[in-house]
Amino acid sequence: MKGKKTKEEILFLIILLLFMLVITWSSFSYKPAARLIPLALGVTGLSIVCLQLLMLFSPVISNKLKFLKTSQLGSQSVGSPTTVTAGMAADKSIQLKTKWLDVLRFFAWLIVYLLLLYVNPLLAALAFLILFCIFESKLSFSLTIKLSLGIGAFLYTLFGIFLRIF
Repeated sequence: MKGKKTKEEILFLIILLLFMLVITWSSFSYKPAARLIPLALGVTGLSIVCLQLLMLFSPVISNKLKFLKTSQLGSQSVGSPTTVTAGMAADKSIQLKTKWLDVLRFFAWLIVYLLLLYVNPLLAALAFLILFCIFESKLSFSLTIKLSLGIGAFLYTLFGIFLRIF
């Protein structure tokens, strides 16, 4: 099992390494002003993938960089049968709640997409920011509103007033 996971990880990292090499290499065919973003992303991606490969092949580097390892989500201790039964009932309740939250999350992101297509990119960006803060980062409602108002004012000032895009 461990060997199979390592082979899959190596294959994925090699494909990702090749993709980052293509991005970096193709950025040199752009004009100097347009080359900045793809070159920066490609070099950053190459660095991260190389670091992952080094961690995979070198236990010394892997032990020194423990904070970069993925967490073991599936490792849980097994308790007594009554604990397991109570845990299974709680798991079903949590799974049902999670299922409905996933459905709600899907429709919320669909609304953001439709706003982007048919209404206004500024409204879509604000809706995305609010939904991301609520669903993904779980910020408080007051902080979400403050953040949205600040970023919305910045986006409107930059794109609406100065660049006259909206």
